[in-house]
Amino acid sequence: MIELAVELSSVAGSIALLRDGKPADERSWLEKSARAQHIFHELPGLLAAGGVASADLDGFLVGRGPGSYSGLRVAITAARSLALPGARPVYTVSSGEALAL
Repeated sequence: MIELAVELSSVAGSIALLRDGKPADERSWLEKSARAQHIFHELPGLLAAGGVASADLDGFLVGRGPGSYSGLRVAITAARSLALPGARPVYTVSSGEALAL
């Protein structure tokens, strides 16, 4: 199972590929604006490095905050947009709990 994890609830944005629940590759950055658009620059490289296409993703995990409302909207919208064609699941996780782990 290959999943994409997205966290945009703070100025430190990140995306990661998970294979069978374990991190396979990740990208992180600092957002210079509140629009959380850097994900769209990083995502193609992450997928290419992992040797997967967006259609190969089995599911999506999105940080639900607390945090930046704009970042949360972008993260959820991006994941739902990628999930829609194959009716794949999108799950939200607590950003604070994920950080604590």
